[in-house]
Amino acid sequence: MNKPKWEINVPDLKVDRKNYIIDGRKFVRVTRSLDIISKPGLLIWFQKVGKYTAEKILKDRQVKGTQAHSLFEKILKKEKIDTTKYHDEIQMDVRLFKNFIGQCIISVEALEQRLWSNEYKYAGTADFIGYYKTNEAWLVRGQQPLFKNSSLVIGDWKTSRDIYPEYWLQLAAYCIAFKELTGIQVEGAFIAQFRNGKIRIKEKSWKDILMIFEYYKSVLNLYDGKNNKTDYCERRM
Repeated sequence: MNKPKWEINVPDLKVDRKNYIIDGRKFVRVTRSLDIISKPGLLIWFQKVGKYTAEKILKDRQVKGTQAHSLFEKILKKEKIDTTKYHDEIQMDVRLFKNFIGQCIISVEALEQRLWSNEYKYAGTADFIGYYKTNEAWLVRGQQPLFKNSSLVIGDWKTSRDIYPEYWLQLAAYCIAFKELTGIQVEGAFIAQFRNGKIRIKEKSWKDILMIFEYYKSVLNLYDGKNNKTDYCERRM
């Protein structure tokens, strides 16, 4: 298989709570733009457990997610890690991840890759870009294997309770940005979830990605409409 060569020259950039600042221009963070989506289930949960408890739990989940992602990256870079100082849950996630990469065909092209769209003025960081082959044993029920041969895809690691629909909006944005920056069309995307001693995988084809991106463009419009006009104009100049 002839693997297309690509390179993304990342300029000096700054990242704040809302935006990536690239060459003096504002690019909204993909994850920030997704905050515009209503999450009624999350609101009900906040009301049920109380704001203080909910925020404490979310902060704890964020810390654990960040720790897991960092360890996954080091494993793929073949760096030594010591998980003994981490929570039992993180240690379990690491064991699952090692099992995952040991039984899937994974070939890394880039990790924690900065991506941005000059056309749509958003930016973010992809966990994984590279070659991947489906392991049907871990596909969620009803999912058909999309990558029976080693395929160039963008992947995302999750330790959340579920694989939520908005995750696909994030991955669709990354896939489109990657094509814009490199001229290369990935074959699709996957999400690998590591939680409660289990591995679950969902996959989307390029055709799926194109459909999902249409929804993401609507999200961007909603986000821009709700934010002040200065940010809106600066991002599109």
